[in-house]
Order: sequence, then C-alpha cells, then structure tokens
Amino acid sequence: MRYLITITTLLLTASLLTACGSTEDSGEKRPVSYLKDGESAKDGQSDGGATTDTGIADTGKPDTGAAKDSGGFPDGFFDPPDAGGNEEDGGSEDTGPVFQGPVGKLYAHTSGELYNLDLKSKAFVKIGKFTFDKNEGKITDLAVNKYGKIFAISSDHLYECASETAKCAWLAKLPSPFNGMTFVAEGVVTDGKEALIGISDKGVWTHIDTESGKVKLKNLGSYGGGWLSSGDAFSVVGVGTFATLKGKGKTDTLAKVNAKTGKIEKLLGETGAIGLFGLAWWNGVFYGFSKTGKVYTLDTSTGKGTEVKGLTVPKDVSWWGAGVSTRANGG
Repeated sequence: MRYLITITTLLLTASLLTACGSTEDSGEKRPVSYLKDGESAKDGQSDGGATTDTGIADTGKPDTGAAKDSGGFPDGFFDPPDAGGNEEDGGSEDTGPVFQGPVGKLYAHTSGELYNLDLKSKAFVKIGKFTFDKNEGKITDLAVNKYGKIFAISSDHLYECASETAKCAWLAKLPSPFNGMTFVAEGVVTDGKEALIGISDKGVWTHIDTESGKVKLKNLGSYGGGWLSSGDAFSVVGVGTFATLKGKGKTDTLAKVNAKTGKIEKLLGETGAIGLFGLAWWNGVFYGFSKTGKVYTLDTSTGKGTEVKGLTVPKDVSWWGAGVSTRANGG
C-alpha cells in the first residue's frame, strides 16, 4: 500500500507540472528600440532603382570602415514602447500618444559628442560622448522620429542612441554610405509610418527600409540639377522639408525639397557659409551648423545666414550634424 501511495503521488506531481507549463526562460528579448541605457543591442540586423552605390565620396566626414556583421529589426522597431492594446478598457487598440507641444529637443553633434542647444540660456549643453556596444564609429548625422527617438549613422552603420546619455546600440550595417539623414512624416513614403531617409554626398534621396527585418535601400530620387548634399536635411510636420546643398555657387545653398523624392522644389538662396553639415528648425527659426563651429540663422526667403552671437559654444568644436523630431512643431 505504501508503494502504491508513492507512485500515485509522483504521477499527480508530474501531471500538475505539465499543466502549469515549463519554468524555463523562453529566451524572448525586448526589441532593441526599448533598451535601457547601458544595455547592448542584440546582434541581428543609389542611383537607378534599388541598386546601391558602394563608393564613398569625399564629404569631409571620414568613413569608418565596413562592419563584418549584419543585423535585423524587430517588429514595432520605430513604434513607442507604450503602443498597444489597453486591457483595462476592454483591449481597445491604442493609436499611440497624443502630441501636445514640440517633441524632443534641438540637437547638434560633433563626430564624437551629442549636444542640446538650449536657446533660453544660449548655450550648448553636452549630453555625452557617443559610446557604442559594437562597431564604434564617427557619427556623420542623426535623425529624430516623431516619438523623440534618436537614430544615428557613422557613414554606413546605423545606431539607436539614448537621448539622455548618447549611448548607442548598433542596429545594422548599411549597404551604402550617407552623409545626411532625416525622418519624413508617415504617409509620405510609406502608408501609416514615418520613413527614415538617407542622403548621399551626390544628393540621392534614399529610403532606408526596415520592414522586412533587413536593411533595404530604395532610391526615391535626387536633388537634381547637379546639386550635391552639403550634409543635412530636416522634415517637420507643418513646416516642410529643407536641405543644405553644394556644388554651385560660392557658398552652401538652402533649398526646399520634395519629401517623397528629394527633388528640389525651390532654391531659396546662398547662405554665405561653407560646410553647413547640420540643419534644423526650432520655434519658427532655421538653424545651420557649420563645420567651423559657428551657428547661423537662415532666412527662409533668401537663404542668407546670420551668425548667432552670444552663444556659449564648446572650444574648437566642429559640427557634423543636427536634428529635430518630425513633430518639433507639435503637429
């Protein structure tokens, strides 16, 4: 009888364990875009159509070399962490945050450091030195999406960088190099989602498509007319899409461009400055950031740049790029 009780007990215990499921860790990881500061991203990640140009033109921003790894993008890569159903309300679908006022900050960066330009104090506030979990490089530009997330490139590598620390998680190797980058609003290039745009030195406007889980580049067009990229562009809802150009004239030129194709819609005029590697908009004003460390306001009628006086600028700084959210206007 004692043995019968023991066997019965063992069978009952096994049955209960099976019903409750395994206690092993499933190995599921959070998407890289939800990483906390200090965590590492999980390995994974043109002209004439879908082909890519692997040549690297002299942009004044050194190439950092090719990576040996390739990466993939998880579902919801560009979505906010809090997107999803609300169980307390009966599982109704959450359409995302409501935008109230400007999103993000006015960012500028060197090849190795991230700053916020605080216009109230007229000072650059250092956020931090760019650090990398892998494939360290010199940051050639950054872009900020509608949720305020920062994405950066080092010529041909893509990262997500924490806006409060400048810690960067490597995401993928890009099959083609870019010297500029911006997001454009949802519905312009892809239905219902923002599109990340890479800009080559030759002025080619390229969609960096991550929908398939791998990086795919799709040529959307170019500035045209022999114009080249000076180094940056921005696209803000309610303001428009603008870029700094070079290749004609004595100094860089400010232009309004088509967000879908990159084609020049209107040449606003020469800025009077050379090497405007950064371009951004904030509170009704266009700002150009020069490789010489100077900052200019740009006239939207003539393109003319006026140096901003009285700024507290880091010593011997050289600006390599700038960026604001597509919702910097609060739209």
